[in-house]
Amino acid sequence: MEQITEKVPAACEEKKFALLQTYVHHEIVESKGFPIERKVYIYEICQAKVAAAMLTDYPHFSIFMPCRIAIYEDNGKVVISTMNMEIMLKAVSSNKEFYKEATSLFGALKLLMKQIL
Repeated sequence: MEQITEKVPAACEEKKFALLQTYVHHEIVESKGFPIERKVYIYEICQAKVAAAMLTDYPHFSIFMPCRIAIYEDNGKVVISTMNMEIMLKAVSSNKEFYKEATSLFGALKLLMKQIL
């Protein structure tokens, strides 16, 4: 797990994502009196150019921002996940230029996830 989480900052930089925030969620919930058995890390990342375009033309999608990656243990295996952006991409497909940028961002996010695993 630690070998994977250590790769996140460099992978973000390589794929042109800013790493905004890291949550060590198992420690957060434990500090609130709710310890859990698995380790859970959540990373908030952003590509500012795409985020600015999204907030300018589609502010109602701001609830889905910034992009997040979760890394957690499940039955002895490490899982990396994120929200599937396909539905959002379909909703903005009429704006061809933005759709191309957002699709590229989602592709880069998926490559980043494969790279750190």
